[in-house]
Amino acid sequence: MNKDNIYPEPTHKWQLFEPINIGKCGIKKRIAMAPMGLVGMVNPDGSINRRIVDYYVERAKGGVGLIIARL
Repeated sequence: MNKDNIYPEPTHKWQLFEPINIGKCGIKKRIAMAPMGLVGMVNPDGSINRRIVDYYVERAKGGVGLIIARL
């Protein structure tokens, strides 16, 4: 096996970074982030705090097209 066929070129266009419409909602990239436990990122009364806002902002800047938040 030589280095040229270890990682063959895809035979179809890679669409992960292409926009998509879901109903009337346009999403710039097809990368979605599922909800996850965010211990310590909400206040005792359940309201959000700055830490969780910063967390989601960084994920959005990093290229996530759709963020499903669990608040």
